[in-house]
Amino acid sequence: MLLALDCSYQTASGALARGDGTLVASFTRPPGTWRGERLIDELAELLAGAGADWRELEALAVSIGPGRFTGVRTAVALARAVGLATGLPVYAVSTLETLAALAASDPATSPLLALLPGKKGEVYAQRFHPDGSPAEPATARSPADLAAVLRPPLRLVGPRAAWQAIPGADRVAHTDSGPHALGVLRAALRRRAAGGEPAPASSVSPLYLRAPDADPGAGRPLIASTA
Repeated sequence: MLLALDCSYQTASGALARGDGTLVASFTRPPGTWRGERLIDELAELLAGAGADWRELEALAVSIGPGRFTGVRTAVALARAVGLATGLPVYAVSTLETLAALAASDPATSPLLALLPGKKGEVYAQRFHPDGSPAEPATARSPADLAAVLRPPLRLVGPRAAWQAIPGADRVAHTDSGPHALGVLRAALRRRAAGGEPAPASSVSPLYLRAPDADPGAGRPLIASTA
């Protein structure tokens, strides 16, 4: 069984699937209703409600960003902790890949451009093939830059807040959807089907597409040298 977690944008969600990809159970906590310290209990309750326990899991899956700083770090820290405690490996999946996985169709039709709101007016973006596999690396781009690549049959996927600021976005097909653990599951299962292996929990870390705004090395030291 595979257990997935996502806290990268506004909601917190978990999902449990059998090895063949059949969804067993899931939960979604709306914005403002979830707390990081409760998530381990939420996952335990998800397993118990499905009549399963941690020993039946073969791997974990988690969205590692880009996304909201606190949510991404909360999910990554929890996946690392559970993985280290149980010995379970982890599928570390970008949030944009989870959006594409939710929108991918079978049979494949249109290429996808997954979007999330970024910082300072930028948009996190990544192009995917119709089956949800990446076609380019994830980047942080300006709305004007993205407007230049909007050509049918491209389909935009992601929260409305990400694509509504892009000039001409309403002229191409779009799906208003946020990240969810179901997308994390689907992305992890697609990777596994393609021969991809989960990583050790200790290696999982957040994905950042922009350099931090603060420079930890700038300014004077907090404690003056006595030498």
